[in-house]
Amino acid sequence: MATELKSNITLSELLEIIEDDYVLSKRRESYHYKDKTSKYDSNIVQIYKNKEENKIYLQNFDSYGNKMDLHTIKPVSIEELLVLYTGKNKIFKHKKRISKKSKDNSIVDETDSKKLIYEWLLKKHTEAIIIPEVTLGDRRVDYLALDKNITSIEIKSEVDTVERLEEQIKQYLLYSNYVYIAAHTSKIEKIKKMDIPDIVGLIEITSTKLKFLKRAKKQKVDYVVFKSFISYNEYLEMKRGFKGSSKIEKMDIELLFEKILSKKQQSEYIAYIMKSRYLQEDKIRRDKYKSGEILAALGSAKGIGINRMSNIVNIRGLKHYFDLPEESINTYLNKSKNQVLRAYKGFKYIELILEDRMFYLKVLKLLDIPYTHENSKILKYEVLKEQAKIILSNQSLITKSLEEEKKKLLKMIKEDVLVLDCRTKESMEYAELFLKENEITYTDIKIKSNILNIPEDIKKSNQVLLLLNKTSTFYFLKDTKKEYLFTFN
Repeated sequence: MATELKSNITLSELLEIIEDDYVLSKRRESYHYKDKTSKYDSNIVQIYKNKEENKIYLQNFDSYGNKMDLHTIKPVSIEELLVLYTGKNKIFKHKKRISKKSKDNSIVDETDSKKLIYEWLLKKHTEAIIIPEVTLGDRRVDYLALDKNITSIEIKSEVDTVERLEEQIKQYLLYSNYVYIAAHTSKIEKIKKMDIPDIVGLIEITSTKLKFLKRAKKQKVDYVVFKSFISYNEYLEMKRGFKGSSKIEKMDIELLFEKILSKKQQSEYIAYIMKSRYLQEDKIRRDKYKSGEILAALGSAKGIGINRMSNIVNIRGLKHYFDLPEESINTYLNKSKNQVLRAYKGFKYIELILEDRMFYLKVLKLLDIPYTHENSKILKYEVLKEQAKIILSNQSLITKSLEEEKKKLLKMIKEDVLVLDCRTKESMEYAELFLKENEITYTDIKIKSNILNIPEDIKKSNQVLLLLNKTSTFYFLKDTKKEYLFTFN
């Protein structure tokens, strides 16, 4: 139960409080819509003392109440951090959750439990990347060890509940070769009665050591299960080195990963990504542990200066990692494209559908074919192959739609003066071809990066035609806004 402190409390009084195993909390007021009450239950900072290390720790919290960085401070800083009120913030104290010793010297503190498990992992998995608090599925495991095998450990101290343990273990088994439950003595009998698979190991946590009641059995799981963990930036790194890599979309490299690599290669590469991602954090934790900063070694990633969400690690691309030919991706894409061309042989607009994404989506929508807005050549080729029968049987409908849009465009262009805003050289070539075929004269055609570069008098005269990147779709600039006109062949 937290107790509010007086606003004029002195530094000496604050020091006495933390010496007495209390945690000092500076809290902000938060409104609870459910019961329409305001409470001071949102932490800004917490300060407490670790007597074993003889250090005072400051724990920061973000606006959502999540723990951020953890670091040590000098006693004189306490008064400045807590006593100076800002707005409606208030100071509270509550008893620190510490190791309670019983007659059999058992421990209940989660930090002590994590310390014993971490020490065991360091000895058993000397080459592994060892990381706490990793989300697997929709659950967060206490420790994950990554080496040739994947090991998960769920810790249950005396103050923890085991109500969700069965569901937690089900999730961990999907991602691990070995799964262990490490539990305080008081939880063991209850856990034994639960519906826990026999392959899960059980460790009893006592006051000074771990007692292995049952060794975990290995199950067949490889690193491919972590494919969904690969980040956007890691996918971008994967394509480095291949010819034309700058034009390869993220979705394409994600799909090609499965198509150009064997299952064994996929597992090996994902293991490399996962270990690379956590390598720095693992090293910092080991160094903190060796230097005696136990709380930091066992604490949150942010507490040691690591932001897992934005931590970008340079990794070797697929080409360099497996020494693949630089043409590997283009070879696969060209093969798939040629399969589509053969399936649509004689269809007048197949090249347009293949090269122009806007027109491709328009055809799917016209024929009520399910589609995704993901920009992917591979997905496009696969959809076109699967839907060839439907599209080919509706050639006349597609042609009619295209010709109607073409007439609409030609009707709108009434003046001789025409400025074309083209994003790339490829777009400019499209535009010149279109104008020549339809005998439209123009005085200016150039590659522009922004429609704002077009003179205001020309904008107002509605004589600007926009041709966007990687497309043969025209837009008319009307009152500085794009208005869709026409997709041409």
